[in-house]
Amino acid sequence: KGRFLSEDKNKKDSPKKIESKNDANI
Repeated sequence: KGRFLSEDKNKKDSPKKIESKNDANI
């Protein structure tokens, strides 16, 4: 539970980080 909660929090806190990750994959 704690793991999923922290992951969800990270996604909400830093959407830009996820976007940059996707850009690197291109």
